[in-house]
Amino acid sequence: MGERIVHILGLDLSLTGTGYYRVMGGHETHGAIETKGLKGVERLVFIESQIWDVITADGYIDQDWPGPPKVFLEGYAYARPNQAHQIGELGGVVRRLLHINGIPYTEIAPAAVKKFATGKGNADKYKVMSAVAKHWDKHFDSTDECDAFVLARIGMSLLSPGGDLTQYQQEVVEKIREGM
Repeated sequence: MGERIVHILGLDLSLTGTGYYRVMGGHETHGAIETKGLKGVERLVFIESQIWDVITADGYIDQDWPGPPKVFLEGYAYARPNQAHQIGELGGVVRRLLHINGIPYTEIAPAAVKKFATGKGNADKYKVMSAVAKHWDKHFDSTDECDAFVLARIGMSLLSPGGDLTQYQQEVVEKIREGM
């Protein structure tokens, strides 16, 4: 029997630059879905189609396909009321896309993403970027891509127990497991 191929997708949803980090086997890709000039439903449809393109890249329907990714989404930031309705619409569109295509997803609280990267659940996005650069030697053009990377790392830790995790990373993983 061949080696099991892990397929994980971290998604940090944003109306202007949704970040993604995809891991399939030993291959990793990342980027941001930019929506300059788009508003309303056009923007939602564009982001949805781009996420689908990321999910289906590398032959989703091929015989050797390892199956749909396990998706790890950053949950809603309830403390940020600015554009709450619009980001809620985006979250609903993406969750529906995943659901109707049978793609499992897990929501990860923003504080858990921050704590996994920095040890503190209230760290700002730039401290997260700095911690990711230091801990994993990864550098990103946007905070959304960086958060997507952390989401993918959390997913990998959830699906493959063990590994080289700090105490605070282990705490995050255990808390998420308890809520699953």
